[in-house]
Amino acid sequence: ASLDQNFLNLMRFDFVLWDAQTKYMKNVVVRFEGATYVAIRENTNVEPVGNFDDWFPIGLPGVASSYLNAPTSGTLNASYNTVPFDTEYHAPVGMTLDLNASTFSFQYRGLWDLTVFVSLEHDSSNDGRTFRMRLFNVTNNEPLGTGTVVGVGRNQEATNVTAPVRFLIATTEVDDVIRLEAGGGDSFLSVEWENVSLDFTQVSS
Repeated sequence: ASLDQNFLNLMRFDFVLWDAQTKYMKNVVVRFEGATYVAIRENTNVEPVGNFDDWFPIGLPGVASSYLNAPTSGTLNASYNTVPFDTEYHAPVGMTLDLNASTFSFQYRGLWDLTVFVSLEHDSSNDGRTFRMRLFNVTNNEPLGTGTVVGVGRNQEATNVTAPVRFLIATTEVDDVIRLEAGGGDSFLSVEWENVSLDFTQVSS
């Protein structure tokens, strides 16, 4: 049977815990560190995490959540700057949050969803202004997509943003350092990040 067909019939497999001494045949399904994998080919003593030639991750569990614990001063102008977070609420198998650098990385290729909630205070202006929020691959020094444009109305001293972002992590981008950035627009003064919340979910492998 094809790998795709086996995905449709997962309930018919016996799930076993991965063991280094066990010889696994093609299409055997195992559990390892809270995630589920199916063997692509016969293998022995090959850990499932990150070994895409031998194992394919399926149904990675959980949602990763991080947030900003205390208000933080920032910069918002034509340059892009890191959106801060400093506290981990929950991290699923497959990604790592660096709370000191406000960055994250992924141990699996696949399609991911990120839901961003940001609340920030800033100076008011007689004119409407805009800025952009985007994901940036620090390792490759290039953005992941074009990002989301945020509009701020006249005379507003605060902005709340809720934005869903869907992005793809390619095999070559596994373990790359990524951050959320804001900028690429007008200049704001007296910027204070009041609340930042990031929720990650893997959509597919």
